[in-house]
Amino acid sequence: MDIELSRWGDPQNKSGDYVVQPSWFPENKVKFQPPTGSLNLTLQWRAGLATFETTQAGREGPLRQTMSSKTFTSAIPTPGSEAVNIEFCEFAHGKVPLQNGAEVVIEKFQYLP
Repeated sequence: MDIELSRWGDPQNKSGDYVVQPSWFPENKVKFQPPTGSLNLTLQWRAGLATFETTQAGREGPLRQTMSSKTFTSAIPTPGSEAVNIEFCEFAHGKVPLQNGAEVVIEKFQYLP
């Protein structure tokens, strides 16, 4: 399962994807447009259920606004062999190559079994 933030080299693409692998099935991928600024990206995984959510960072309680979300109920992997990968990659084959560099700041990562 993935949260992907990339325009994949095309400035017209929405830059967010919630994905349950394999991603080539259309029902396993939802595109969204995250707002600029700091974000909280969340994946809650339970047996048979995966809920993705994007909110603005620093807002809690009644000020917390969900920018996008999706719950998947099919093709959810069975817990037991979890692995976490955080990747930061330049997509070198895009229509518009990276011009001014990029930066990602991860302030907190939390895994709660």
